[in-house]
Amino acid sequence: MKTYTDFEQIDRDLQILKLEQKIDFEKMKMNVQDVKESFSPINVVSGIFGNIIKKALILKTVNKLIGK
Repeated sequence: MKTYTDFEQIDRDLQILKLEQKIDFEKMKMNVQDVKESFSPINVVSGIFGNIIKKALILKTVNKLIGK
């Protein structure tokens, strides 16, 4: 536990804690925005088609390797 000798130290630490709280809140807002963007219809559809294309290319490559 920290021991304070005057009110200036307390005020300084409180100011630091308030700034850290603001930074954490802004990070949280950015994370929420990232989640919203990742679930947008365009990203969901492009992700689905991207996975389908990737699997089709893998299947085509495997078929060439095994001679089908």
